[in-house]
This record gives sequence, C-alpha cells and structure tokens, in this order.
Amino acid sequence: MGLKTLIQRIAQNLPVWRSMQALQGQLGEAQRRLDQIDERAEVFERYLRRAGASERDQRAMDAWYHALQELHRGSSEDLSLAQQDYIQYFEESADALKKAGPVLDLGCGRGEWVALLSEEGWDARGVDENAVVVDEARANGLRVECGDLFEALDGCPEDSLAGVTAFQVVEHLPFARVVALMHSAFRALRPGGILLFETPNPENLQVATYGFWMDPTHLHPIPPPLIMDLSFYIGFRGGRILRKNPWPQWREGEDLTPLESEVGFRLFGPQDYALLVYKPT
Repeated sequence: MGLKTLIQRIAQNLPVWRSMQALQGQLGEAQRRLDQIDERAEVFERYLRRAGASERDQRAMDAWYHALQELHRGSSEDLSLAQQDYIQYFEESADALKKAGPVLDLGCGRGEWVALLSEEGWDARGVDENAVVVDEARANGLRVECGDLFEALDGCPEDSLAGVTAFQVVEHLPFARVVALMHSAFRALRPGGILLFETPNPENLQVATYGFWMDPTHLHPIPPPLIMDLSFYIGFRGGRILRKNPWPQWREGEDLTPLESEVGFRLFGPQDYALLVYKPT
C-alpha cells in the first residue's frame, strides 16, 4: 500500500473528513432540487402564457375589460337612475340605521351608489380592486378605497355596519366565495342591518343564455331561490327578491293567456334582480 493511499484511508476515518463528504452530498442534492424547481418554473411560465394568465396578458386584459365596462355599463347618470329605486328600502330603516354605522359598498366602481346614499345623509363608503375607477370616485369626493373586497369586509368590527351592498359582483365569484362573503357580511352587520346583492337574472332566458356571457369574467348565473335560500341558512331574515330592468317589450295584463305571460316573462322580463335581506334584531 502506497503512502498516498494510506493517508486517504486514514483521512476518511476522521470526523472532519466524513462531515465534509456529507456536506458535499447535501450540496449536490440541493443543486439537483434547485434544477428541478427551475424546470418546473419554466413549465409553469409556459402554462401561464398559454392560458393567457401571464403578467403581460393580465395587464392587457385589465385595460380591455375597463374599456368593455365603459362601453356597456352606461353613463353614471343612467346607473344612478337605475339604482335610485333601492334608496326607499334603506329609508324605511333610516331611523334605526342612519346614525348606527356606515354602509359598505363592495365593488363600488365609479361610486354611483355611494354618491346616492351620501346625498341622502348616509355614511356611505366603497371598496373596489380597480384603481382607475377608485381614482375617479375619489376625484368626485367619495369615500372609496382600493383593495380586496373580502379583506375590507373582514376588517370591519363585528356588528358595526348599517348595510352591505354589492352590485353585479357575486356572479364573478366561485359560489364558495359567495357563501363566505355572505357569512362575513352577517358578522359585520349590526342587528337590523341590510344586505343588498344585485346580479343578472337567469329567469330571463336572453340573460341566461346570451347576455350573461358578454362579460368574460362572469362565472355562473345565480337563480333567485338559490341565493335566497343561502341567505336564510346563514341567518338573514325578512327577505325579498326585487326584479329590475325589464325589456321595453315586456308587458303584463289580464288580456294575456298564461302561456303568453310566461313566454313574455322568460324572454323580455327583468334582466336583473336584487336580494334584500336583514340581520335579525
């Protein structure tokens, strides 16, 4: 046995040498795992590009979607006029709620509803994830924040809100998130507080089969009995469904046969509805 081989064998039995060998093995394994992570990250990035979910694609989508909303949602004046009818249901509870806490509007957009409530003397606030519309609302002097709807609602103390509203929001959410949103609203509302959710009405077949899908961020229509049942399960009471915005062709009358009335309702009836419920006192 040569001197060099003898020295190597002696060194291999020393604790320091064994520790160095083990460390080299660990470093090699760590490098192998890093290489795997890099490969998986590259595969995931390719998937995001194919799915249209890369950062660049999302920026382009956000810009186009804002333009789509501006094209189809109508002017602020038209939207305010459509929402004006809801004010009466808040005024019915004004004596108990107007000074009891703020009304939080989720997905407030340009702030038309916040403005309407503020004009009637309510403490109205809004939150929206779109910084462009939030800046527009703030420029009009409205109390609107840019942020996540769930975080804003969860950040409210228990029993602190006079009302929670959301116009054309819940159809954008997975239904499990709708359930979570309603639970959060129930917690944050004070007894007697109002919950108002407006959404497209699938009872109208033109909405259910065509109009609803003009917005690519819509996930699923929600039938009125389904959301009403959910609200009662969570604990809300005093519920009603408010059907809104029928087509000009829709008419009701005793001169119509039952079939004519049903067909007219399904084709030209209300295009939207709102769930209006209360937290029990």
